[in-house]
Amino acid sequence: MPTQYALTDYAERKALDAVFNDSARTYEVALFTVTPTETTSGTEVSTNNTGYERKTVTFSSAATVSSTTKVSNESTITFGAATSNWGTVTGAAVFDDDGNMLVFGNFESGPVTVSTGNKVEIAAGALTITLD
Repeated sequence: MPTQYALTDYAERKALDAVFNDSARTYEVALFTVTPTETTSGTEVSTNNTGYERKTVTFSSAATVSSTTKVSNESTITFGAATSNWGTVTGAAVFDDDGNMLVFGNFESGPVTVSTGNKVEIAAGALTITLD
């Protein structure tokens, strides 16, 4: 008898949509200079006279392609322009409107140093959350 079970693609789509496409909720993306982990809260970019604020994000409906089920941001997310240095931004996290962190991760292309006048953009489809 199996001792470990896996979600079907159908169940993965239902799970991702339940978490990231709940019409009663709004979702925000936050940037971090120390990326959170499952056990630490990380260090979010300061909002004190920096021009930084969290940005609202809308996710696509969950879809399965080549056995990977995912949701991703539907449009470009733009932070800035920075009114003062933000430091080295290492990653991002998604929060629901109750302030619960849902997912976190480092930037795939590596950290980004954000100086006065710079923007940080996450292209449409680049913030991808997967189950497989």
